[in-house]
Amino acid sequence: MCLKKAKVKSYKMIDIQLRPGDYIVLITDGIIEADNEQGEIFGFDRTAHTILQGCKEKLHSEQLIDRVIDAVNTFSNNEQQGDDMTCVVVQVE
Repeated sequence: MCLKKAKVKSYKMIDIQLRPGDYIVLITDGIIEADNEQGEIFGFDRTAHTILQGCKEKLHSEQLIDRVIDAVNTFSNNEQQGDDMTCVVVQVE
């Protein structure tokens, strides 16, 4: 058996001090790449705007997840998507 050496990607590491009320939001590409009937994708800008608005409104984690998924479903007219849509929200207390 022949094993190939895996390429290792390097990423910039940053330290951020989190405070009560801060959010950590993780999403999969299925949200960003969700498309509508015209073939337009939801995209980074709509995703960021939706998340930022929910954070400004101080939504609870579950509410923010619902906001993101609802925004994508409204955009795509509830069409079946070809990829999973995952959203994880952690709110610092």
